[in-house]
Amino acid sequence: MKNIFLLVGLTLMTAVVSAQSFPSQALTNADTATFTLRALKPTPAISFQLVLTKVSGTVAGNALVQASNDNINFNTISTDLVADTVTLTNGSASYLFDCKESKYNYYRLRVITTGTQASTAQAFYYAKPQNE
Repeated sequence: MKNIFLLVGLTLMTAVVSAQSFPSQALTNADTATFTLRALKPTPAISFQLVLTKVSGTVAGNALVQASNDNINFNTISTDLVADTVTLTNGSASYLFDCKESKYNYYRLRVITTGTQASTAQAFYYAKPQNE
């Protein structure tokens, strides 16, 4: 019986601390993909990872993290990057965004492409639990 509780506990712990993903979004030419996360409770940090896969053409554009308290009006926020907005490279690439101290109710990762291109955006997020 103890082994069953241990197994259930370990399974729940794994689910809580692993990164979560959003459904992938296809981007064509000048397009925008938005991945929105609702922070149900304050956490010490939230991080996003964007995996952009080039399908064809010349990938160009920007990626940024925004925050809101009403899920309507979003503002770009500072992350642990050199710049708040990342310029996408022509090719498949991965980008990380670290947001210290979740102060807002909603966060979104926006990918804004330009030019003649086709790509797929996949996003992941991790909300660090309070006790970590």
